[in-house]
Amino acid sequence: MSSLDHIVRRCREGRREREGAKAVAAVLRALVVSPEDVEEAVGVAVEAGETTLFTSPELTVSRLVWAPGMAMYPHNHGLWTVIGVYRGAERNIVHRRSERGLDDVGTLELRAGDVAVLDEDVIHSVVNPVGELTAALHVFGGDLTRQPRSEWDATTLEERPYDGDRVRRLFDSANTAARAHRRKEAEDQR
Repeated sequence: MSSLDHIVRRCREGRREREGAKAVAAVLRALVVSPEDVEEAVGVAVEAGETTLFTSPELTVSRLVWAPGMAMYPHNHGLWTVIGVYRGAERNIVHRRSERGLDDVGTLELRAGDVAVLDEDVIHSVVNPVGELTAALHVFGGDLTRQPRSEWDATTLEERPYDGDRVRRLFDSANTAARAHRRKEAEDQR
């Protein structure tokens, strides 16, 4: 059984190790095998969104919840990132800068119980490939709220400053679509 304080303390201890990202990955690997314990600590996900659970100059711990079929356009963090999926699945498409804006260079398929480490220079986009909410802990090697970041337009691949308001609208739109889908399913069952 874990509490949020316990999760944060373990991640902070891992962050201080010589290979902080690997140590934090080991912490998340031990956590995500028990989704019920994670949910006891951070709450049960009921809709898509990003919740910052802890932030300091050395570390940010967030819960990311993706709606079914939701896609997040390319973006970077500028910090190493450890992703631990405890419900559902994430498809992370890894990109690199090119003359055209971005090229796809690989895919990370993460299922519940999987953990991945992204280096500080990684640019990625995220898709929820399953028909249910996906929930994951994302731990960043610094204060993500103060980190200069970029995002790329999904269509033109034009780079622009990261816009938190645009991200919130994306999550709001995904939640609206998910609610409409649930209403339609309920109507179809009548």
